[in-house]
Amino acid sequence: MMMGGFGMFGWFFGLIFMLLFLGIFVLGAVWFVRQLTGNGPSRSDTGTVYPASGRTCPTCGRPMQPNWTVCPYDGTPLT
Repeated sequence: MMMGGFGMFGWFFGLIFMLLFLGIFVLGAVWFVRQLTGNGPSRSDTGTVYPASGRTCPTCGRPMQPNWTVCPYDGTPLT
């Protein structure tokens, strides 16, 4: 008697396939939510990723360059 066309291990391959599909779906959902909420890496309008210099905006918490005097994301003056 054949089980799923794969012999005795048909259920095992089906389980692995479902787990891989579920994992890809969850990763896609996490990526989508991060894109909507803006919790991804901070980027300027040119697409440059700014490294964390230790200086952050007091309002939005995003990393700031040492020479910036105003937060480019929300306009908060930096002291």
